[in-house]
Amino acid sequence: MKKYSIIVIGAGAGGLVVAIGAAKAGKRVLLIEKGKYGGDCTHFGCIPSKSLIASAEAANTIRESEKFGLEGTKLFDTADKALD
Repeated sequence: MKKYSIIVIGAGAGGLVVAIGAAKAGKRVLLIEKGKYGGDCTHFGCIPSKSLIASAEAANTIRESEKFGLEGTKLFDTADKALD
């Protein structure tokens, strides 16, 4: 039977930090994860929402570009699609 100094359950943000830190400290580490490494924050929560927020901010900057003396033609408008 294999022996470990530490067993970490869950490879989310916290679990990965603990497992890597323990391994760097010379501990024998077992990391258990049933899904994808990275956890909910990486795959469903924080990171994807930040991508959507950045896209929305870019779109808003383009919409308000006339305030900065920039002019252009709107190529497409998906506002009506978002409500469907």
